[in-house]
Amino acid sequence: MSAVTRTGRTSTRARRATTVGCWLAVLPTATWSVLRLAGLERGPLVQAVAFTPYVAAGALLPLALALALRRTAAAVVAGLAALALVAAG
Repeated sequence: MSAVTRTGRTSTRARRATTVGCWLAVLPTATWSVLRLAGLERGPLVQAVAFTPYVAAGALLPLALALALRRTAAAVVAGLAALALVAAG
């Protein structure tokens, strides 16, 4: 839900909060794909990397969120992270 002003426009604060929330949804997927593609799975991360196919399937949720909110940059990052996870899985 966003705050709507009298003119029918969404307030700047609400748009900023929506953008931050969108990036917070994209960040874990992007981080997982960077760790996976860079080969940084050492120690306890080796066991976590076994869940990459599930994370790849879940990566579609932040992508759908970013597309629904029309946050282009976040959608591009989420899409690339999802593709990278599918290729690495």
